[in-house]
Amino acid sequence: MPKQTFFNLEMKKRNTIIESAINEFSEKNYEQVHLSIIIKNAHIPRGSFYQYFEDKKDLYMYILDIIKEKKMTYLSDGFNRSDIDFLDQIELLYELGIIFAIDYPKYVKVFDKLLNNKNDIYHQLIAQNLEMAVEYYQAIIIKNIELGKVRADIDPKTLAQIVSELTSNVTIQDLDLNNPKESYQKMKARIKHIINILRKGIQNE
Repeated sequence: MPKQTFFNLEMKKRNTIIESAINEFSEKNYEQVHLSIIIKNAHIPRGSFYQYFEDKKDLYMYILDIIKEKKMTYLSDGFNRSDIDFLDQIELLYELGIIFAIDYPKYVKVFDKLLNNKNDIYHQLIAQNLEMAVEYYQAIIIKNIELGKVRADIDPKTLAQIVSELTSNVTIQDLDLNNPKESYQKMKARIKHIINILRKGIQNE
């Protein structure tokens, strides 16, 4: 986490440093990011950076926290919808994730690079979060099985793992910021197709 000296800065200067870091981490893998570029674009002396953060990893973890917190504000409505079926809830969470991706494409690119890189930070942070997501989904699946809304022969953990992988990241290949409405429709259609497969299966009766 940042040192107190960082939080003592005026908001504008803090945001400049954060924006500079997000720009770099959204374009390059963690190992390829150079602090010198972030420092230069943030218009701060190199010595000042180490008054705010311990090192590059400290800054990176803080950026990931910012992104996670922002995304959770988007997903909170979906997590609180216990009145709808499990797959409807998953579809809603994914749609909220799409809206988040359109509103904050650089944030999504930062996480996309982390998910694809699978470095030590991924295993330290993301793997743990995915495990928590699996536990969350598993509890909901068990409840839906008890209510008769999900087949009793389904293994809750296996289904939870599948759903967690599907919802852990919104694919950005269809994200065109020049046509956000079209991007939304394409991505929404994709998740509807995935949910339909989960709902009906693939075997022809």
